[in-house]
Amino acid sequence: MKFTDIIKTRYATKRFNDKAIQQEKVDELIEIIRHTPSSYNIQPWKVLVITNKEIKKRLQQASYDQKQITTCSHLLVFCADINITERIDELGKLMIQNGATKEEIQGYIATIKEFEEELTEEEKKSWTQKQVYIALGNAINGATA
Repeated sequence: MKFTDIIKTRYATKRFNDKAIQQEKVDELIEIIRHTPSSYNIQPWKVLVITNKEIKKRLQQASYDQKQITTCSHLLVFCADINITERIDELGKLMIQNGATKEEIQGYIATIKEFEEELTEEEKKSWTQKQVYIALGNAINGATA
């Protein structure tokens, strides 16, 4: 399916049929989310995959009583991770694991840390939420595909 077709044919589902989605498909969607680009590539989010019916019932109450919360096979809950320092450290480790040297990434990591240090707690929350929306958009389009 071409990307333009994905965008044009995507629609909101208000109720699902309780049919379980294959775990392979869910894993593929999680991989799409994992590879989502973000500012500085630190991907400040966590995605919880909820399949437990009781938990979904409790979440439905907090979600304006939307039926799709309890009728879906897998509920993905996107969470902004405001622990930016930890995410920066993880990125640095990942870059080194993939062949970069500490010297090569030193300036880049310092730039990101400087950015993070200048943010207030409210700005961190706002910035991470905006990054989560990028992942959510990829998830929606990935699910459509």
